[in-house]
Amino acid sequence: SRVFDFCAGYGGRLFGAMACDKVKSYTCSEVNFETYSNLHDLYRTFRLHREVEKEVSIFNQDSILAMKQFADKSFDFCFTSPPYFNAEIYSDDSSQSCNRYKSYSGWFEGFLIKAVQEAMRISEKVGINIANVGGYMIADDLERYLKSENITYKVDKIRMPQYGGDYRYEPIFVI
Repeated sequence: SRVFDFCAGYGGRLFGAMACDKVKSYTCSEVNFETYSNLHDLYRTFRLHREVEKEVSIFNQDSILAMKQFADKSFDFCFTSPPYFNAEIYSDDSSQSCNRYKSYSGWFEGFLIKAVQEAMRISEKVGINIANVGGYMIADDLERYLKSENITYKVDKIRMPQYGGDYRYEPIFVI
């Protein structure tokens, strides 16, 4: 019932949390100020058009720093779709993870793995939607890391509609 999203993005998971009766509170972090402001607008729109009795907290902060504020197992579920290094550019802001880490390996170790570790610390269960994209084998590297650390996980697939009626499938790691 208590959900944390450490890379809130454009609001799809906020939207889902608001629509899901099982979610009692939704907390998220978004480093980009414009996107953070838009998340607040989305939440206000929900409140105007639907009686919503959920606790929502939106932090304009780096993912890892935001999670460090919470005690161990503060949340029931942490679910996110983090940025895919520089395969997706959200802004040229220096706070964006792809701008802070100039190499894929630096980003993977310095951002993604540290964020996953913090998510595992603050949450009972963690779901990460991440794929191999833009020539980066992010999902494969995450799976290799989880295996090397003997972390118990499952991989599920989410069907993503594509233009033209096709679908692609992306992995969701459930830790």
